[in-house]
Amino acid sequence: MQHRMSRLDSNDKGVTLLIVAASLVMMLGMCALSIDLVAGYLARVQCQRAADAAALAGAKAFRDSGCTSTGGCASGSPAETLATQNAVAVAAQNPVMGLAPASTTVGATFDYSHDVLPSGGSGEPQITVTVYRDSVHTDAMPTFFAKIFGIDYMNISASATAEAFNPGGTGTNVGVGCVKPFIVPNCDPNFPVASGNGEANTNCPCAGTGLQNGDCAGGLGTGNYMSYYVDPSTGEAVHPKDCVWTGTECDSTSGDIGGPWVLHDNGGAPSQWYTIAFTSQSGMDYSQYIRECAPRSVACQGTLNTLNGKKVGPTDAGIDCLIHSCGTGGCSGQCPATGVVNNLPDGLNNGQDYLCAPYALPGAQAQASCTTTGSPFTFVAGYNNPYGYNAGQTLDLASAGSDSLVNVVLYDGQPLSSGGGTVTVQGYMSIFVQDALHSSTVDTINAVIAQVGGCGSGGSGSTPPGVNSPGGGSFIPIRLIHN
Repeated sequence: MQHRMSRLDSNDKGVTLLIVAASLVMMLGMCALSIDLVAGYLARVQCQRAADAAALAGAKAFRDSGCTSTGGCASGSPAETLATQNAVAVAAQNPVMGLAPASTTVGATFDYSHDVLPSGGSGEPQITVTVYRDSVHTDAMPTFFAKIFGIDYMNISASATAEAFNPGGTGTNVGVGCVKPFIVPNCDPNFPVASGNGEANTNCPCAGTGLQNGDCAGGLGTGNYMSYYVDPSTGEAVHPKDCVWTGTECDSTSGDIGGPWVLHDNGGAPSQWYTIAFTSQSGMDYSQYIRECAPRSVACQGTLNTLNGKKVGPTDAGIDCLIHSCGTGGCSGQCPATGVVNNLPDGLNNGQDYLCAPYALPGAQAQASCTTTGSPFTFVAGYNNPYGYNAGQTLDLASAGSDSLVNVVLYDGQPLSSGGGTVTVQGYMSIFVQDALHSSTVDTINAVIAQVGGCGSGGSGSTPPGVNSPGGGSFIPIRLIHN
């Protein structure tokens, strides 16, 4: 009996080893499932993060180029090239499992079928960015334990779609952040029309004359009125093309983008200078809101109080600090002890940036430094540019930073009342502040129109909706619409 049991025991020898070996295979399989699948999931999350950021960067290039107003958002446009470059550059800043995406592993496609403008192109261009880590792009995600099952790599990718959303002509109103305390009447002097024309704004002052660089001068023609910048019934820009500057005005066959506007000009009534009192009539508050931002978002169809008085000192100080100019207003700490030449003409060589646009300030030889004078615009950096650019360097406004690009409010154009009153927000304008003239009784701010946009048809404007564009630069929001 003992001999038989001994023989049975000898038959069990090696079973434990087989069990352990089988268990190891199962454990390795579990490791492959846990470690490699988790690694793949993490890579997918990081791919998605890179795609999201890249898509938003691409949409921002469309927004900042101004093509959502001009109709220049189209296949093969300069804005598309900038959008692709920005998307690739931002994707590269978001590594996927330690490997930075490259131009060969980031794909961008475009959709221009939404909100097609009368001038052509899309008012709401969309960009879809895909970030790859796969074998096709020779950067597949390697596995660890799964190699024992013959699985050497994983193919990972993620896509995101973003758009520059122009609210004009839609039922969506937006609240715009970082608005400066200036208002612009919805009165376009460059394109006078007869009173019976649907584009005529009969609210505008100076009937029979016109606004020449912000002043009531020059003839509109008998029976004519100024046209709208934005049609209040649709929210669309009426003349969205680039300005073709004739030397005195934008050619009648062109548009407003790149044309001039003068801020802080006489509002046609005593004490009124087209300025806003966001919180009070305080000149100190007003100057702070020029340098920084409005204390709250400004909603479409909202009501704003006008500011009384010229406020020369607060205006000068606020504008010079805003655009980093060493003008008469100055700005503490930003002006050098000795003169620095910015290779710009007198009046512009005070440290601020200068926009390359169809409209040039008188004697502005800086245009010779400009590679283009149409949208998407470029600008020449001043020696006080706070973003590290060299003085005289020419940069794309769509991808580089300039604090001279700001948002202001369009209102219906009714003549302002002496002693103050209210205005209703009818749209927004992005302008590039070139310089400010501070001499004797002259206190005007020269600017170039970069974008024009209206309000959607919905909402009362009592409270701003959730879409905001804080930080200035543009009133056109960008948003992810799919990932």
